[in-house]
Amino acid sequence: LGGLNFGLYDVARIELTARWPVLFANRGGGPCRVDGENIRSREAPDSKTRLLADSQSNLLSVFVAGVIAGWVTCHVTCPMNNVKVQKQTLAADKVLSLREAARRVGIRGLFKGYLPHCLTEGFGRGIYMVTFESSKDVLGVDLGSQGAGPELSKRIACGSIAGAITWVVVYPADVVRNRLMGDWQGTAYA
Repeated sequence: LGGLNFGLYDVARIELTARWPVLFANRGGGPCRVDGENIRSREAPDSKTRLLADSQSNLLSVFVAGVIAGWVTCHVTCPMNNVKVQKQTLAADKVLSLREAARRVGIRGLFKGYLPHCLTEGFGRGIYMVTFESSKDVLGVDLGSQGAGPELSKRIACGSIAGAITWVVVYPADVVRNRLMGDWQGTAYA
């Protein structure tokens, strides 16, 4: 589902920037960085330099696109997460499929814990993407000169930083979500 999430993120970011450029485009709000220098133009002064208009534009668009992608994806992942939590609370020898879980709790029951799940997936994805883009800026990823590709280790570090910060922020909602989903029989949180 990572491909779905990132694909939705890209589409949302493009649409936000195209439809509301005043809010989401990096125009005139500040200089763009190119090869360590600040410039005001969005067009590359020569072929050796690259602008980072897509990866370093307005962090608001990054956050909103991440929230939209996470929210759309959470409609697929909420039932799957419910099944996962139900499997964890069953006896070890039991097998549970999505169909069996739906038969047991109903379709509506597969969306138990939806609000904390939505917060974890939507808000969490927004935080992740902003942190990822910001850490790329701090570590100098995508700022390579003469078309040199970014180092893989820096990208891995950026993803690790973003993941750690995101989980620190959304962990309380994750705990609430899992407790609600774990009470699939409706005895503790009915």
